[in-house]
Amino acid sequence: MTVSEKLVEQAVRGDRDALAALVAEVQADVWRLMLSQLRNTADAEDATQETFRQAVASIRDLREPRAFAGWLYRIALDKAREARFACCGRKNSGHPRRAGLHNGRRTDEPDRNDGDEKPGA
Repeated sequence: MTVSEKLVEQAVRGDRDALAALVAEVQADVWRLMLSQLRNTADAEDATQETFRQAVASIRDLREPRAFAGWLYRIALDKAREARFACCGRKNSGHPRRAGLHNGRRTDEPDRNDGDEKPGA
């Protein structure tokens, strides 16, 4: 993601037109990041909106305009993580093993080996 440092500086100073242009410039990149993280269009759209809501609310706190892309990506990744937790609870952070699943079986259930198979087969 490359953005105009001058545009970021103007947005930080409160220029609404610069802020709107900045959002328009990076919106597609943030949405693609969200889609790759959440793998659901509706969730990606919601998380993208939340990312920009927070970024707009706190842009005046950005101290270094060159750090804008990293700052925005950090917000986006935090919002993606929040969306996964809200959807599936803290135990399920979007990863099958963390969700208690392994090879289609719940890992928190006892092994149902009745002795006829080798364990883990």
